[in-house]
Amino acid sequence: MRFRSILLLVLPGLLAACEPGLGSGPRVQFVADSRLTATARRLTTPADTVTTRIYARAEGNNLLQRLLITVTYEPKPEPITYSLLGEEEDPETIVYLDSTVSSLKELVFQSTQPTRSTAGAETWRYEVFDAENKGARSLRLYLPRADSLAVFHSYTVTLDAPRAGVPDTRRFLALREGLALPGFSVRNLPANQQRIDLIYQFDNTISAPVLSLPTEESLKLTWPQPRATQIRSTSLDSTAFQNAGTAQLLRSAYDSGTGFARSTTTGPLRRGQVLAFLTPEGKPGLLRVQRIGTTNRRQLTVQVRVGK
Repeated sequence: MRFRSILLLVLPGLLAACEPGLGSGPRVQFVADSRLTATARRLTTPADTVTTRIYARAEGNNLLQRLLITVTYEPKPEPITYSLLGEEEDPETIVYLDSTVSSLKELVFQSTQPTRSTAGAETWRYEVFDAENKGARSLRLYLPRADSLAVFHSYTVTLDAPRAGVPDTRRFLALREGLALPGFSVRNLPANQQRIDLIYQFDNTISAPVLSLPTEESLKLTWPQPRATQIRSTSLDSTAFQNAGTAQLLRSAYDSGTGFARSTTTGPLRRGQVLAFLTPEGKPGLLRVQRIGTTNRRQLTVQVRVGK
């Protein structure tokens, strides 16, 4: 992914300069307004999104060459059975974006980023490099959850349909973590590809959403190690979904499910439909189609329950 030069007209609410101790590298600043997240905050909704915008400028005669965005989760973003936890979990860092910049003097980058669905903190770090140095800014978010001791993990997440020319469209879903990653986070990053269980497509011929595994041939993915998640159709309704409150009930729903016509894709989905899945780690779960959007964004909102 490469950036074209960006004409900067107005930059209201620029925050303080880049972090200290980074030498004479590029200046990196958050741009703040009422729609953007630019300071540490407490999250209230699992698997939500936040939108940030950074402004970077090279110093002296240097030019910008690279933009790197990482996120560190404390603890890891996967669901944890706290009652069985013997020692503190180590943090986990993933690369969200690693992109070459086309020798710009300055750039503005805006990103709508997925936030964690499990309890804990996450630190987003934005680093911009020139030929010799770097500048950086960091943003810390925290999500408390009252149901952290439950035997299953639950969240609701909204996926945007793929749109041509919009690189930040979120359509790659990691079921256990509840992370909906954009295309640029998985395109050339095998570590992120190995997190993805389901990919959202929209079938324009029948105007219906579809969820597929990374192994679905029509996606034409060449990922080296796609996850071997399994999906099944069920006859469960919304009440049965809500009542599936134990690992045994989640597994039973999967065992009693039936295979889809093609094992790698759900086919057209309908509102209220419940499908069962089993992750490569042997964790059973249910996914319910809560809402199918009718605007040009064709957003798909799903509820997920997965065993810890």
